[in-house]
Amino acid sequence: MILKSIKSSLIESIGYDNAAQALHVKFKNGKHYVYFETTQALYDDFDKSESQGKFFGQNIRGKFKHSIVDTASQKKRAEGGA
Repeated sequence: MILKSIKSSLIESIGYDNAAQALHVKFKNGKHYVYFETTQALYDDFDKSESQGKFFGQNIRGKFKHSIVDTASQKKRAEGGA
């Protein structure tokens, strides 16, 4: 799954994993969250919204189970580390 860069003062990129029904949101502060039991339609609406930050606050934050992706571990793997 590839994250798509978006124009937002809050959010850096978003992506959707259809098989896992998981919405990925990476914020400009470096935190990467995965929201579970979401739909492709939600992702599409999020992507097309005029303000992704506002859409996130109204339609995603606090409404889905989520977890934080350990970006430090991902970076180590990408660089050939443990």
